[in-house]
Amino acid sequence: MKKPLGIYVHIPFCIRKCLYCDFLSFPAEETVKESYIKALLEEIEAAPVKFSFDPSEYEVKTIYIGGGTPSCVNEVYINKILCKLNETFFYKKQVSPEKTEDLNITQNRNKAENYKTAPNRDKTETFTKTDACKRADKCINADNKEHEVITEQKEAGEPDSGRNLRKQMIRERDQGIEITIEVNPNTAEYEKFLSYKNAGINRISIGLQSADDEELKMLGRLHTWEEFLSCYEAAERAGFSNINVDIMTALPGQKEETLRDTLCKLTQLSPSHISAYSLILEEGTPFFEMYGKDAGGHFKKTVETADGLNNRKKAVLPSEEEERALYYLVRDELKRHGYNRYEISNFAREGYESRHNTSYWKRVPYLGLGLGASGLINEVRYKNTTDMNTYLANSARPGFFEEEICLSLTDRMEETMFLGLRMSEGVSKAAFSDCYSKSMDEVYGRVLEKLEKEELILNTAERAALTDKGIDYGNYVFSRFLGSAV
Repeated sequence: MKKPLGIYVHIPFCIRKCLYCDFLSFPAEETVKESYIKALLEEIEAAPVKFSFDPSEYEVKTIYIGGGTPSCVNEVYINKILCKLNETFFYKKQVSPEKTEDLNITQNRNKAENYKTAPNRDKTETFTKTDACKRADKCINADNKEHEVITEQKEAGEPDSGRNLRKQMIRERDQGIEITIEVNPNTAEYEKFLSYKNAGINRISIGLQSADDEELKMLGRLHTWEEFLSCYEAAERAGFSNINVDIMTALPGQKEETLRDTLCKLTQLSPSHISAYSLILEEGTPFFEMYGKDAGGHFKKTVETADGLNNRKKAVLPSEEEERALYYLVRDELKRHGYNRYEISNFAREGYESRHNTSYWKRVPYLGLGLGASGLINEVRYKNTTDMNTYLANSARPGFFEEEICLSLTDRMEETMFLGLRMSEGVSKAAFSDCYSKSMDEVYGRVLEKLEKEELILNTAERAALTDKGIDYGNYVFSRFLGSAV
């Protein structure tokens, strides 16, 4: 049986770096982008030799094109990347048509009216239904008809087969490859989304961060809520239904009201997936300089705003208690709207969990291709060089990495625990035993017992998983597994 494989492709370019961003990204001239894509294609072609593995032993399950802002480069480059991946890994034959495109079509029928009544919209504006909503109104495909019949049967008291139909359609979709590309508003329009669709991409991840324009300015984002809406609608109109939207919490000056407003507007759109990340002040970013640590080693809580970033006189970082309250708000509101929290920061409608990110938490082998990309292959974690000139000259060179770590058995068991516990399902004890020929209780029994007494994990005969309290103290829990294997 072939082993599953994920592929991450890094596009390091962006229009302008956001004030909080510490990712490997930067603006660049077209000539630099062209040279980079050429080197990236060479790395893809040389991947079997560079990473010392046989592609015939693997089955590509997911491809994720991230950045940076991949949508800021010409879509022709994206198509070339996917074509080269197909030539090298022969994954195209595994792709099945995305039969779940219209699963949410009924939910989308009232989307136009939701847009119209969304909080803080201009009530005097003239509203016209989007093409996506028109498409929903006119949709007469067989799948949707069957769904409507099932709904009518349910209302009449007939057995509900709708869930089985949905699961069947999800299974059929999952037989293909999940191919995701990250997009920022103002860098993608309808024609670009169509190009992505034709290239085989079937999942879009859009960086919103906030629906509040003042918060967007404060973060250094280049778009407004209305511009995000245009981007989202364009993706839907091009045929995408598997769409993730990123938002951020614990922002300077963020209040429950503004976060609630963001969640309200976003859930009215009903994307299939929402990622909610808490702001982390990373060294080397403008935000770190603004909120840098004082003489006592603590981050400044209040900073005078500068450079016209917003109209408020002061921006205040939330306390730990306030940050936790904002997370609870996200968790509770998304649950109320039908989103399952399947990982600490990720929420999805049934069947739309990110298969690529889930593979990270389950330690599925993956290739990281591109500048600064990291990967896991043959139980070796590696990282490509972060220097552009070095990468351009050596992208295809066998074994040329900035970092390379051969994982010991202990390393692998530790990763299984602290990565797997991020997921709501936790870590299966049977899977742990199958993988390592040792029981989880044998290796980590004392740690599990202590964490259970502290009410930080659920420890059953089948699995170990974080409690709600454990999520609050996640870093502490994860650290308990380091160096503690028996």
